[in-house]
Amino acid sequence: NIIKNDIDNIVKSSINFSNFIERMKNLGYEIIEDKNGLGFKNTEQKYYTRLKILGENYSKDYILEAIKNNKSLKNKLEKTPIRNDSFTPVNIEDLLHPKDVLSSNISWRAKLKYCIDYYIFKSNNFDEFLQNMQDIGYSIKYGKHIAFRCKGMDKNIRSKVLGEDYTEDMIKSRVEDTNKEIPKVPFINIETKELKVDKEKVSIKKLIDISNDEKYKKEVYYQKFVKRYNTDEMIKTDNFMRKHKYNNETLSRAIENLRKEIFLDKKELANIESDFEKLSKIKVTSENEKDIKQAYDNLTRLKEKIQIRLSQNNANLVEHKIVQENLKIYDKNKNNAIEL
Repeated sequence: NIIKNDIDNIVKSSINFSNFIERMKNLGYEIIEDKNGLGFKNTEQKYYTRLKILGENYSKDYILEAIKNNKSLKNKLEKTPIRNDSFTPVNIEDLLHPKDVLSSNISWRAKLKYCIDYYIFKSNNFDEFLQNMQDIGYSIKYGKHIAFRCKGMDKNIRSKVLGEDYTEDMIKSRVEDTNKEIPKVPFINIETKELKVDKEKVSIKKLIDISNDEKYKKEVYYQKFVKRYNTDEMIKTDNFMRKHKYNNETLSRAIENLRKEIFLDKKELANIESDFEKLSKIKVTSENEKDIKQAYDNLTRLKEKIQIRLSQNNANLVEHKIVQENLKIYDKNKNNAIEL
């Protein structure tokens, strides 16, 4: 479940597959790809978890498609009910324009629901309603059930799946109603930007341990490769130790401190999610709606800040652990594979 959640979150804001892999590494994952497919392993795992184990909807092709559509896997896997974190504006002027909602990060179903409500409220008849929907980019499919689709969606959405008030007959009836309700506006941050995660890769790679490597004992070409590879990586390891003025004891202490920081960040993120849950259960009124919106914005900014810090700490922890492991391998094989 942790790997699924991390994949879902990274897919949402990745611009391509290479960016997805890079950001998974920044979270502390080791990644392997061979005949058995793509596999991930975090710092707490002994073995790689293959994508195929997570389910058919977490294949490499599915991730590529999800990134292409800029849509999380969770929204594809299950019909997520539209969130209740919405409010009814006191004034009509406070309504968000559908184009602003379409550019936000809420689900396609939530966007469609708001656009339908907005143009039911604004239109005088059903034909005008359909024209307004088309003007903002929706194509309309007619048949047994009316369906809508706009740029970026991978398939049509039948309006009836939004609820009993969204069938074609109910939409017609609501458009003609003289006592229309002001549509509810979803809580969204229109200017939400992609998280600025530290792009710097972990530049140090793990040394090749030749102590039980049969290939090293038999192949001269492989021996030359190992000596050259291990020398390069050991130079990087030595430079890392000099840069941070570490010895074995202070390196171990730094690793423990990073683990504590990561634990505290994860705990703080869990508390933020709990606060979001509490906010969603508060009944919104004209008196408290501004306070609730402000609380949402504050929590969102705090969450982004902690996620950035968590990604950086995960990358730092991976690098520190590789350096520690390299020092152990060097001490064990320094007379054979590494010539400095």
